Amino acid sequence: MNSWARVKSKSTLLLALVAAVALLAACSSSKSSSSAPGVSGKTVTIGGGEVVTGPFNFLLPFTYGVQAWVKWVNDHGGINGYTFNYDTADNAYDPSRSLTVMKKLVNQDHVFAVVGDVGTIPNNAVMPFIKQTGIPDIAPGFSSDPFVKEPGIANYFPANPVYRYATEFLAQFLTKQKSVAKLGLLYENNDVGTVAKAGFEAYAQHENLSVGPELAVDPTAVDMSSYVSRMKDAGVDGIVWWGASIPQLSTAEKDAAGSGYHPLWAAGFYNADPSLFKLSNGLANGTTFFDSYMVGPDASTPAASDYRAALAKYFPNAQPGLLSQQGFAAGEIFGEAFKKATANGQKPTWKDLEAALNTLSDWTGSLVYSVTYTSSRHIGSLKEVVVAAQDNKFVPVTQPAAVPQY
Repeated sequence: MNSWARVKSKSTLLLALVAAVALLAACSSSKSSSSAPGVSGKTVTIGGGEVVTGPFNFLLPFTYGVQAWVKWVNDHGGINGYTFNYDTADNAYDPSRSLTVMKKLVNQDHVFAVVGDVGTIPNNAVMPFIKQTGIPDIAPGFSSDPFVKEPGIANYFPANPVYRYATEFLAQFLTKQKSVAKLGLLYENNDVGTVAKAGFEAYAQHENLSVGPELAVDPTAVDMSSYVSRMKDAGVDGIVWWGASIPQLSTAEKDAAGSGYHPLWAAGFYNADPSLFKLSNGLANGTTFFDSYMVGPDASTPAASDYRAALAKYFPNAQPGLLSQQGFAAGEIFGEAFKKATANGQKPTWKDLEAALNTLSDWTGSLVYSVTYTSSRHIGSLKEVVVAAQDNKFVPVTQPAAVPQY
């Protein structure tokens, strides 16, 4: 081989080596990027759907809560040097639109994690997509019932209670502590309410109770008089209401009172929003109780104090309530795990975030009474209190207790 051929051969080899190194670097970069989407320098973008339009837009305070947490954390120095953006879009509480919004957040906006995506119907619609992508989904705003049968979904970290168990918890409170003689059930006729029906029937069977009507409520119904009339005629003195619509609950209470019927009401925690007092013309006070897996809005805990201060600063027109508390709590749970995952200078990754979440054991540093996850157990809170509507506030009237699981 002549000298020119040797030079050419060496040059070709050198170029091949350079190309190989460049390819490896690109692959490494791509791998790093794919393991931590939504991270740009020291800024992390998280996201979730919100309900701005449509008949369920009363759920918007939930998103206020998440956004308040993000702003609060950023204004207090961030977490381990990182600050956060919250990317959201209106899903209108519609299943198809919710999936479109979530695909955009994940595939186009490349959020690092889903935090506080609101609503049972939207979350049920996006669940297969979330499971497929593997993106961490922290404290989604829907029932933990799916996680009873499948508690080990690696990337889901629910905080909400199991609605079946929560219904049992409320029925137990009405019969054991409020001496209700005959229970009735009004439940939203979709995924929100059907699990509650199962819990109501399980409790009645366990206690050998003779109960009143169990009525499926059309989510679009405006007139509630026919539903409450059947309860009244059956002699029901305690109604468990399990539906997302605060306007429907308030209308039912007004229709009942207008006919001279005054039962006690027990409803899901997401109905414990200040708008209920105005919508019910104050009728909720003294007659309506809610389950809650969180400390009350007026609690003296550090988390509650931060929540009230953040809401007042960033959303001064919003009153404290369990809906916005949910969103704030979602941020707190994410924040605690993110702090652990990025300790000692580690860069944010899904793997480290999920590993950190799985170390939370009876964690009480958020608005939630207790948060526990393990690699094989991802389920919402199994400890709750009863909150009463009193003087236009939501006041805990029991101590935290384990929910029934019939």
